Amino acid sequence: MARFYHLIRNTGIWAPTSAPIFHSSVSLKRWHSEIDWINHYSGGLAFSYFAWKNIPTLARGIGTPTRNGNNHN
Repeated sequence: MARFYHLIRNTGIWAPTSAPIFHSSVSLKRWHSEIDWINHYSGGLAFSYFAWKNIPTLARGIGTPTRNGNNHN
């Protein structure tokens, strides 16, 4: 179980999975258009955090990109 928590913390998978939970908890039918920007902002922030946390993991498999995006392995 400790490995599971370690994986969740290190990969940041908790962020994109908590965005829909946040969305459903603040989703009010009458106020949908007023709070929609909060849901979109938090979802984008969650995905950006998840992607940022996983750059080292992806770099091990596909290599480190150079400044112009080419991979020179």
